Amino acid sequence: MVGIKGGGHLSVTELCQTNKQGRNAVEEAQVDGVCGVETAVIIGLPALNDCGPGSLPWMKGVEIVNYVSAAAIDETLHCTNRDAAFQKLQTRFPEIGDFLHEP
Repeated sequence: MVGIKGGGHLSVTELCQTNKQGRNAVEEAQVDGVCGVETAVIIGLPALNDCGPGSLPWMKGVEIVNYVSAAAIDETLHCTNRDAAFQKLQTRFPEIGDFLHEP
């Protein structure tokens, strides 16, 4: 388990990024008439509130998740000791708050 400071459910998605028209993915889907978007937006996305000032940059979230996932998968599927990778985690990524590693 890894907690990312300033991160949330959308930190590793493109949903907060904007296109050349200045619209994020949800706004673009609404403009394009994708069905069901209004319901998803009303029910869940505003509550996540991951896109505001002070939120973690998208690519930093992706970098953290990729690093941690690769270490965990390597450890689990290849029976490789990845303790050193996990011990360096908060030094390598100061954006990580709490984490729990149970090999």
